[in-house]
Amino acid sequence: MVGGVVCALAIVGVAGGVQPEPPSDRPPKVPAQPLPPSTPLKRDRSGELLGEIVLVNVGVENVGTARVLAGMGASPALCREGDGRVHAVYLREPERKGGEDGVAGVLELVLTTSGDGGQTWGVPGVVRIESAPGDLSAPAGPALVALPGGGLRLYFSAVRVVEGRPAGVAEVYSAVSRDGGKSFSYEPGVRLSLAEGASEVAVARMGEVWFMAVPRDGDVGGMTLATSPDGLAFSKVGPWSVRPGGGALPVHRWRGSLLSADGKLTFIGGGALPGTAGSRQVWRGTSSDGREWTSGGVLEVEGFDVGAALLPGGEVLVAVTRRGGRGLPPGEPREPMPPVQPVPRRPGLEPGR
Repeated sequence: MVGGVVCALAIVGVAGGVQPEPPSDRPPKVPAQPLPPSTPLKRDRSGELLGEIVLVNVGVENVGTARVLAGMGASPALCREGDGRVHAVYLREPERKGGEDGVAGVLELVLTTSGDGGQTWGVPGVVRIESAPGDLSAPAGPALVALPGGGLRLYFSAVRVVEGRPAGVAEVYSAVSRDGGKSFSYEPGVRLSLAEGASEVAVARMGEVWFMAVPRDGDVGGMTLATSPDGLAFSKVGPWSVRPGGGALPVHRWRGSLLSADGKLTFIGGGALPGTAGSRQVWRGTSSDGREWTSGGVLEVEGFDVGAALLPGGEVLVAVTRRGGRGLPPGEPREPMPPVQPVPRRPGLEPGR
């Protein structure tokens, strides 16, 4: 989420700088373990709600074992390329070295890659966007989309920074990678201007039309829909509606991911925020045109911020930010989730490999 303390977006470097772990013949087998001790749910100084990011495979009839992707992070987004690799981006607090304090209130965007459908992942590398304007804030609210001709497009929100302070509302920008996420190049121009308080985006391409859904943070259940013929120039459209079906949630939160398959859009969105009323369960809705949505009810997964990618066979890989592990307030019960185990880190799967 954009706001509070900000810093300029780095304009050189790549998402490399990733040091692979020592080589091994096979990924380590890690038994399921109890969650680590709890610490209070926290927000960074920009207001972004941080929590434990957990991966779950959701099939037609079942939910698989949950794995921890990040002990503390925010805004996960997933994308599966045509070659089968799955990429995950999310925000995290910068790693500190040698007692450094870092930049208070600023989260860094990182990318990690899996070559086996999300079972094992490479070591995360910081995403740096070449040729981006120097007066942009750090990126927030990411969405990652596979391009038709190969490559990745990263959408992110940012604000202009004037004399160290944010100026105006957030806008959506984009950058392209042609090497599997190892490097990103800024695409000039603004994709969409956002309403005050908004920072998250979800993007998918269906046929020749690109769709972008933006939650209205000040209006629970609200969403701004925009379309584009090329993924670059988006125009807001409306109105839109959600029809009940399959046990719909009383309130739909549009903070999540858009997926496209078989001429249909699917939105997978987060449940109620911790400390607020409403169901904690992730919900699913479908649409043939982005305007009329039918609620598909809830998944057996709980959390407030969602990324998702389609896997072969109709399975969906879901990354959800939840209270749990280091994100659970002391004394509160853990959310009902499948057993959790750490995600194995596998050498040779850093971005671009």
